[in-house]
Amino acid sequence: MPALFWLPPGAIGKSSAQNDRWATQSPRLESYNNAGVWNQNAIVVEGPSFDSCLGHPAGNGEYHHLNPRCLYNDHDSSRHAPLIGFALDGYPIYGAYGYANANGTGAIKSLRTSYRARSITARTTLPDGSTAPSAGPAINATKPLGYYVEDFEYVAGRGDLDVHNGRFCVTPEYPAGTYAYFVTINSRYEGAYPYTPGPTYGVVPAGAIGPQSGHAVVNEPVTTYVVTATFLAAGLQVSAYPNPASGTLTVAPEGGTANDLHATLFNALGQPVTAAAALHPSVPADFDLSNLAAGVYYLKVQGAGIGGTQKIVVTH
Repeated sequence: MPALFWLPPGAIGKSSAQNDRWATQSPRLESYNNAGVWNQNAIVVEGPSFDSCLGHPAGNGEYHHLNPRCLYNDHDSSRHAPLIGFALDGYPIYGAYGYANANGTGAIKSLRTSYRARSITARTTLPDGSTAPSAGPAINATKPLGYYVEDFEYVAGRGDLDVHNGRFCVTPEYPAGTYAYFVTINSRYEGAYPYTPGPTYGVVPAGAIGPQSGHAVVNEPVTTYVVTATFLAAGLQVSAYPNPASGTLTVAPEGGTANDLHATLFNALGQPVTAAAALHPSVPADFDLSNLAAGVYYLKVQGAGIGGTQKIVVTH
């Protein structure tokens, strides 16, 4: 179920959810005095309009992401982040967590950007140290440091990732290694520049960039999650996967669902084996199954005047 990533002047990749684009720093909304020198950071400028999934829809109905936390759990540092999309250069894009070592060894960690905010008091130079063709606006409360993408600089080796916000490494899907991009966040789970792939990336097929671009087809095998049939029959737009499950069960309400739903897992005797989890539209909830015995359980989702139950098989 493809979606898209952004880099000026168009999309930069496809994600795992239908009809989505991803905004990195780089939908450069406009530049200071239209000079093309100091380009607005869309994450800062458009941030107030982001929804709970850290994105918003464009006028053409496509959805722009920052840190797409509704596609994965950005607080789960216990396992490698899932593959959540592909850049238009063909390389995979992962969430924020990867192996400490590029060869696939070491603990799981949040991979850190090698970019940082520049130590400047006036916008007169560019990130490479050269004099800017034209000065930018004053750094103040209205346009603070970070308001423009030129307020950041790359420092090789400062973090885990390279100038493209990626690295060559082993991932669960590529045990022999691949080049991969990662979402970058800080200790407060906020996006860290350059957020997703960027500001530059690899070779892109002709016609894949520019306004309204990026509608490429992912030819690699993918897993498509659909609304669970029993929930659908009950009028609930909710998916539960994987099923069978071992370590974690994800319950994912779709965007149009009610905001008063709760989910609980019961054993065959009708006894709750998990605490009730509040479900919010487009925000997946994870159930830890590691302490449950293998067997058949029942996931009950209910809200005001609506409810449904789905059989879940737990394996270890």
